[in-house]
Amino acid sequence: MLPGIRQLAGEVYVLKQDNAPAHRARSTVEFLCKEVPDLIPPELRPPCSLDLNRVDYRIWDCMQERVYKKPIRDLAELKQRLVKVWADFEQTIVDRQHFEQLL
Repeated sequence: MLPGIRQLAGEVYVLKQDNAPAHRARSTVEFLCKEVPDLIPPELRPPCSLDLNRVDYRIWDCMQERVYKKPIRDLAELKQRLVKVWADFEQTIVDRQHFEQLL
């Protein structure tokens, strides 16, 4: 798959592993360590978190900072603030975080 990925994306791509047994196999990990310089080895991947990556963590940090700028009275206010902060979230922040991850 890597040749096809590189043909479509060039050298800038994100290969996400899902911790399936075949993806954790020693031969697979050894191959990917040679072929994918930014590989996160299986022992460092968060368990049961297929959708998490560095961009998600960084974006959440930014959102969390905005959500908790002022104290929150109750769950309803938290939900309301989360929706508002997400709606106001600039795409440029997401793009910048994703670009920084690729560097």
